Amino acid sequence: MKAPEPRRRWIRRTVLAVLVAVLCGLGSEVYRAFAAVPGTSVDYFAQWDRAIEDSQPVHAADATGNAWDSMQRATRLYEDIRGQVEPGVLSPVTPDFSTLWYPLTDGECDANVTYPEARARAERALTVAERLGVFAALAEAAAQPRAVRTITRAPGRRMSDTRLSYLPSARTLARLEAARMFVAARDGDDESFTRAYEEMLAIARISAQQGTLSDRLVADGIRVMANERARVLLPARPRPAAVAEAMLAAMDRQAPPPWELTARVERIQMLDSIQWMHTARGRLILTQLRDGAFLFRDDSVFRSWPLSVLAQTPLLNLGSIGFASRDAVASAAERYAAWLRTVSTPRFQRPPTALPESDRIPLRLLALRYVAPSPAMTPWFYDSDVLSTAGTRVLLAVELFRARHGAYPESVAELVPMIPAEALIDPWSGSPFIYKRLDAADDPFHRAYVVYAVGADGMDDGGVQTSPVTFSLNPRGRNTDYVFSLPASYYDPPAATGGGPP
Repeated sequence: MKAPEPRRRWIRRTVLAVLVAVLCGLGSEVYRAFAAVPGTSVDYFAQWDRAIEDSQPVHAADATGNAWDSMQRATRLYEDIRGQVEPGVLSPVTPDFSTLWYPLTDGECDANVTYPEARARAERALTVAERLGVFAALAEAAAQPRAVRTITRAPGRRMSDTRLSYLPSARTLARLEAARMFVAARDGDDESFTRAYEEMLAIARISAQQGTLSDRLVADGIRVMANERARVLLPARPRPAAVAEAMLAAMDRQAPPPWELTARVERIQMLDSIQWMHTARGRLILTQLRDGAFLFRDDSVFRSWPLSVLAQTPLLNLGSIGFASRDAVASAAERYAAWLRTVSTPRFQRPPTALPESDRIPLRLLALRYVAPSPAMTPWFYDSDVLSTAGTRVLLAVELFRARHGAYPESVAELVPMIPAEALIDPWSGSPFIYKRLDAADDPFHRAYVVYAVGADGMDDGGVQTSPVTFSLNPRGRNTDYVFSLPASYYDPPAATGGGPP
């Protein structure tokens, strides 16, 4: 039995109305997908500027000059080194300063040069750097407590676009200074040795003063390298007390800014990135990520044609309906920022984090997964630097005690007041650093003493050290300690191990 004509007309009109509504909704979504623009209403650059200014040392206001500008001048001068080390060569090779650590190693360093040739090139580079004024510029930077980078703000530029460009240059300058430390120690030039050490610490301090997490992690790595070089080279021969005194003073002068600066700027960085990834109404703009491998790394179907093509068009933004709003992502970012502030708590007092790894953040919080720091690696790098610095301070105090008294101390308690009593505490375990006198004739490295920390496992293994040194800080590291008093002979040539010194 057919429905009455009025009823059929009502059904057709209803279906048509629903179809029109669906098409309008779909058209609206397509329009939004193509018209999506970031809702960048907050000036996070201004907040970054304020954070940097607030973190400058109190006495920096009375000092002249900007350490950032001095370090950049050193970078520009260094760029002229390669051509002057190998004049007339169309494509000069970058000096490999690590080869200086293997003065007795022969054979090929790589496919094009032998170790003796590479060492000669590295020493020529040091001579050229001195002549060009690279070290003079870095000495000037070390004397300037204020370090503020001038940031060029172009329309459409986010914070994350400005933070990484100079970091390779900072690492290069640090390697140059590390080579200078080695040559100065070999030649008995104590003044150049201590200056190179302080200038390495200054490079790290200036980098950390820029505030971002990337800046801080690079700075931590440079400081670890400086301290490892100092621990290997300083005890190699008796030195006057002035050397250890100068190095301890340099550690204080070139101390990095508080971790709170990094936590504050990283929060600003995350919120800035989040606003660039969302519209003013809070919808995620998937095309801002533009990385199909990241978005769909667990689903191979999106790597095939035609979906892989669609993923690179504004139609990708149609998928934003399945992700959290900007407010929800920003709220989750605030929780991460609160966790970041706890990293400065000494490791043995820090509560375990309940935050997930960044790649396990729920997919609906995709924008946060893209920008959140790793709760595992971030504190590990920070803690490694803190431990390396603290252990180096104790070793310097031991060497200072020997220089002043003609013999090594019997216990670390004798190092007070050369260093504060709290400086004797291992920041990982909360217990004092372990110091033991040794019989040089019985020790395989012919050491007079050993200074070490128990490492990540919390167990005293008697100063046993496995290679690499940082394995003792790995959560999986067992039956090994973090030994600070290791001679250069501990580090095998790269031909034997595939690696070099730390």
